[in-house]
Amino acid sequence: MPKRNRQRTHQIENRNDKCVFCETSEDNELKYGKIYEHEGIMTHYYCLLLSSNMQQKGNDDEGILGFLTIDILNELKRGKRLACSY
Repeated sequence: MPKRNRQRTHQIENRNDKCVFCETSEDNELKYGKIYEHEGIMTHYYCLLLSSNMQQKGNDDEGILGFLTIDILNELKRGKRLACSY
């Protein structure tokens, strides 16, 4: 019987460091995507992609893979004003 591949989950080294969108410090690349840090902003790649108003306005070598710091901060600000109706 073949062994199952288990997802490895790691915590980000500094517990104060967490994704600005999902607020988790879990570093699970399969579940959240690679974690990036730029100018004091730490985020998972999938969290960037799945944020509803995020646009990749920069080149791939700007910000976090083209997601600019000002746009990330604006999306965080917008998201904090929303109420979840799930």
